[in-house]
Formats: sequence, structure tokens, C-alpha cells
Amino acid sequence: KKTEMEKLTGYVLEYLWSFVDLSCITQLARVCKVFSNAVRSMKPKWCLDSISFNKIAHSKDVEESLRRVCGSNIRIVDLSGNKTVNDTHMSVIIKVGKWSLERLNLGGCVRLKMIDLCSLKRFQSINLQLCNYVTDVRFPVEKELSSFYAPSSLTSRLPQVKSHLKVQFNPGGYCFHEIRKWCPNLMSLDVSSSGLADTSAWKLLKGEVFSSLKRLNLSWCVSITDDILKSIITQCPMLSVLDLSDVHNLTNKSVAEVCNLKYLKWLSLVGDFKITQKGLQPLMNTSLSYVNIHGIHVNTIAEKFLKELR
Repeated sequence: KKTEMEKLTGYVLEYLWSFVDLSCITQLARVCKVFSNAVRSMKPKWCLDSISFNKIAHSKDVEESLRRVCGSNIRIVDLSGNKTVNDTHMSVIIKVGKWSLERLNLGGCVRLKMIDLCSLKRFQSINLQLCNYVTDVRFPVEKELSSFYAPSSLTSRLPQVKSHLKVQFNPGGYCFHEIRKWCPNLMSLDVSSSGLADTSAWKLLKGEVFSSLKRLNLSWCVSITDDILKSIITQCPMLSVLDLSDVHNLTNKSVAEVCNLKYLKWLSLVGDFKITQKGLQPLMNTSLSYVNIHGIHVNTIAEKFLKELR
């Protein structure tokens, strides 16, 4: 006679086990014969395509769990904030996801030191923010990533990113010229909260233009001045989205420079600026479809103008 547990279908067990950390699946298989058979009989159509670890068990358990639960379908692995995952665990995950793994979130995995992604065939995106001890990341030479979130310790390992890049400028770290050199087809760049004050670090080499860049986030880059912004705008003529939130040193001169961007559609000037009502007037002659200047003190005329823009 079947027990109540044995009457549960595979779909029910899969749902129940979706609330259990993946590293515990192998341990579940050891609880009883019913659980063991259920784990062994899981079919590809039940397999998950993304996983999130809260804990990491022995690397052999991780490999067994991945193969049983995800098979060859694993596309997304989220290990963010995990302080136990190490290089050995990562090599196992990469081994299992060789033909399917697309995205890795390793933000805050402080025990990682070296990551080799060369064997991954469909890889697209990796987040290594706060992985301050990572000294080496190896990417497939012929592969362009869609997005890369990197700590400043990986300057020399910046991959060929084609869509979105999130980095932080720091003294001795990235500079604008290096990013253009490594990522010539980059469309979106996020350098928010960067503290680099050296004007030369934001400049491209003579004659260079970052023509592919369309979205640029400079929010909280408090060291940026009118002159630095002018240099950036000259080098990025195709920008359609520009976030200048809380870049407090900007004045009316910067607004005039922003108006030179022919393709600009979205502009954010949130924060306490040195921009006056007179400085906003040039925006009326642009093709902006959205502008946010919350925090700038203007009178009703300027407010009416903003409403018309929206």
C-alpha cells in the first residue's frame, strides 16, 4: 500500500522543494526511500532553469544537486551575498552549466578569487560587485557579454561588453579611454557614485568618439564639473539617456552643453544644483521627451515649461 507521500506527483514535490535550498536536495534524497526515488526520477521537463543558493554544501553535493534538479537546463545562478561559496564550488557550477549557463550573480561572494568562464558556450552576463578579492576572471576570447558589473580590482580583465557595463571609477582604476578600447560596441554605461576628479581620466584619445554609447549614468559623480561634462558630451554625441542626478557642481553652462546632444530624449537633474531658471531656458529648444529637475528651485514659468515637456 502506498503512503501519502508516495501518492504525491513529481510536480507537487518539485513545488515543495522549490522552497528548499538547492544544496539540501541531496540530503533530502537520503531521508527515505520515497524521497530518494522521487529525486532519482525527476525528468528534464520538471527541471528548473534558475537557482539561488542560501548555503553551499560540499562541492560533490552541489554537483549532484545541480544535475538532479537542473540537469542541462540551468541558465541563471544567483549566489549574491553568499559568504561560503569558493572557487571550487564555482568550478562545479560552471562544469554543470557548460552548455546552458547565461547569467551569474556573484555580488558579495567575498571568498572568490579566480573565475574561469572560458568553457561556457552561452554566457552573457556576470555581476562581481563587492567581490574585492577576485584577482582573475577568464572570459571566452570570442564572446561579447551583454552586461558586466565589476569591481575596480579587475581593470585589466574587462571583457568585450556589447550592451551594459556597470563600473566605478577610482584613482588608479578605470578611465574612459580604457572602457572605449575594451568595449567599442558598448551601448549603456553606469559609472554612478564614482569619485574620480582628474579631468584627464574622463577624456578619450585625440580623434576618438564613443559613437555606440546611448545611455550614460553619472549620478552621484560629485567630482564632475562643467568642463568634465563638456568633454564627456563631446565624446558621446549619440547619447539618448543622461542621468546627472546629484552632480552638485554643475551650473548653467552644463545645461547649455547638454542641449548640444541632438538625440537626447531623457534627462535627470535631480538634486541641489547651481542651475538657475535662466539656465533651464535652452532646454525648451531640445527634443527631450522626459526631464526631471526635482530639487532645482524654479518659479511657475519654469514649472509650466516642465509640464509641457512631460
